[in-house]
Parts: sequence; structure tokens; C-alpha cells
Amino acid sequence: MYDRFVVIDLETTGHSVEKGDRIIQIGAVVCSNSDILSTYSSFVEPGVSIPAFIEELTGITVDMLEGAPKFRTIIPTLLDLLKDSCLVAHNVDFDHSFLKKQFELEGFSFPDIPVVDTVELARIFCQDRQAIN
Repeated sequence: MYDRFVVIDLETTGHSVEKGDRIIQIGAVVCSNSDILSTYSSFVEPGVSIPAFIEELTGITVDMLEGAPKFRTIIPTLLDLLKDSCLVAHNVDFDHSFLKKQFELEGFSFPDIPVVDTVELARIFCQDRQAIN
């Protein structure tokens, strides 16, 4: 079992780092047992334009990203948050692979840590509840 969890949510310009999409916002909550140890939230300067449908979907505008740090500059903070942790996200495959690929673009290795998908947990929970009823 894990003692430390980092729950992450990303907003991006699209679905593919390989096609030039980038992170525009990241939020993280670090938990241990039932305690919140720390939180982190930042807009991120993507270096690419934000498609209109992403602005509409996320509510994040170019003006909101003005003065935001580039992804490369927040990597040390993210590495510190993720150290000795389990990564948790809703549809974790997306967040994990996006982060990993963007780390690699900047010349960093994403830590080899376990992941937990809250989508899968919700499915299991709903199946168990149906079995009980």
C-alpha cells in the first residue's frame, strides 16, 4: 500500500504531445492518509496557440496565461511533489503519458511511480454497488 498520493489534473491544448499540444494548467494535491500535505496550481505558458474549442472547454484564455511559467521551469517542483508518491488522476493514462512525454521533450525523466485511475476505481465501485443491490 502507498503512504503518499499526488492527485493531478491537467488542462492541455489538445491530446497529443507528438502533434505539438502542451500543458496549459496543472493542479496537484499531495495527500497522506487523510491529510492534505500540500497543493500546487499553475497556469503554464504552452509556447503554442490555444485552439478556440479548448478555450471554450476549459475557460482558459491567452490572457490568463500571460506571465505564466514555461513547463521546463516547473519540472523541479513537480519532481519534488511526485517523489516517493503514487500518481492519481481521472483517466490517469492521459495525464501520466502527457506529463511523461512533456518531461522527455525538456530532457527530463518522469519518475517511475505507480499510478491509480479514478475512472477505473469508479467503475469498480459502481459494479460492487450493483452486485450488492
